[in-house]
Amino acid sequence: MKNGPLTLLCLILIMSCTQKKQDTEKTHPTIFYPEVEQRTLIIGQINNYHKFTDIPKIIELSVNDITINNRHTYNLEIDGSGKFVFDIPLYNPTISYIYYGDFFISPYLFPNDTIFLKFDLYKNGNKLKAKAINYDEKHNEFQKNFKRFHQWIFYQNSGFRKKISSNSNPQKLKEEYLNFEKEIFEKIEDISKKDSLNDILTDFLICRSKYSIYNELISVGSKIENEDERREFFTFLNDSVVFNKNAILCDVYQFFLHNYQFNVNRPFKAKADSLCKNEEFNSLESITNQLNHYFSQRNGVWAEFLAASYLYNNITKEEFDKLPNSSFMTLINNYFEDGYIRQLLLSTWKDNSNKDVLLMEKPIPKEAKLKKYNSLSGEKLLERIIADNKGRVIYIDIWATWCVPCKRQIPHSIRLHEIFDGEKVSFVYFCCRSEEETWEKNIKLYQVKGNHILLNKEQNDFLKTRFSITGIPRYLLVDKNGEIVDIDAPRPDSEKILRDIKSLINR
Repeated sequence: MKNGPLTLLCLILIMSCTQKKQDTEKTHPTIFYPEVEQRTLIIGQINNYHKFTDIPKIIELSVNDITINNRHTYNLEIDGSGKFVFDIPLYNPTISYIYYGDFFISPYLFPNDTIFLKFDLYKNGNKLKAKAINYDEKHNEFQKNFKRFHQWIFYQNSGFRKKISSNSNPQKLKEEYLNFEKEIFEKIEDISKKDSLNDILTDFLICRSKYSIYNELISVGSKIENEDERREFFTFLNDSVVFNKNAILCDVYQFFLHNYQFNVNRPFKAKADSLCKNEEFNSLESITNQLNHYFSQRNGVWAEFLAASYLYNNITKEEFDKLPNSSFMTLINNYFEDGYIRQLLLSTWKDNSNKDVLLMEKPIPKEAKLKKYNSLSGEKLLERIIADNKGRVIYIDIWATWCVPCKRQIPHSIRLHEIFDGEKVSFVYFCCRSEEETWEKNIKLYQVKGNHILLNKEQNDFLKTRFSITGIPRYLLVDKNGEIVDIDAPRPDSEKILRDIKSLINR
């Protein structure tokens, strides 16, 4: 009798799901996602967690979602025994990344599966690393093989790239790449038989190699200036290659689709124009025109698949302040019918809206000083910063709100604050090419202490020329006498910056 209500409930759910699927297929069949939610569990155990003090309590999981050409990120707290459990929605087999300390582990995940993971921690200098990584009996062999052959295919592709001549004409390069594709497929077939690899891993290796090659060919072909020659070059990218449902299991296919959209599928003349004027590109009219382009090229869910990545990136773009937030919901409702894609875009829009509200309530840290020196030239600004911090070591961080590598260094920068707390060290952040509102939001979000200066264009141009800056993040190190001792100082996550700062303190 105890099982009666549960059995009845299961029958009702099955019938309702079946009916829902039938109704959906009449109007808008999906080729990607089942109607019923699928979830995957990762149960982890850090064996010697209790032996360490002052180590991170938070562990992060990132999972590729090919629909949006991006990753979903999940953070949770490790319990006192070193255990953590990720319970996530998952609709396609995919590689994932578990980040903790100064390392990451990359298990390959399957929908509706439970995987157990164990490892030990050890210290390598100031770096926290992992060793003795093992999975449960069901997954261990596959995960070890996956890591081994994933590395193997990477080195095969890298070795081939070193052999080819970059001076060859595009047609010659195309021939070399496609010949290499045949060779690597033969090697994969031999390895699959010899090592008795399962079908998933074999298919992954084929797709990993195929779409790595095609990614590079797109880069080669996109440089062809003649439109007819360019179109002829890309004839090998037929629909069966580009729109390949079976390739979803491989993360490289995700990047291939992005390259295809931007360099092949985009109208020839529109390609150059779209890179120039951010204000025009970030308009509602521009976004609508681009969505119309995707839907003119494809029908149904494949059109939505291509358009979803584009719209998602605009929803999450921090510098996107020209479009009213509510316009995104209108675009989602007007263009997207697939259940998963609609839900994903709508939840992303809501998350971003809620994030803005929460950030408004979050205070700027008391120890953070935000300033603008618009009346000062770039040279005078640098002199002012050095004079204000004379007698102290100065670590200058040149960054931008839109720069992902810059923001990845922020937690490590915060760690430097803690290490040198009470010492004669000043941390100065020069934010370039960013909006004031977004600048303040990032300082609130990451709770970054120190001296924050929002640069104007002239100041940024001066620093760029003065220190030959070609990319950010960039770091400068100044000694207690105000002398710039390193114009390309180590990043916050390096051990060398600790030694360099300590040396300057004691000098």
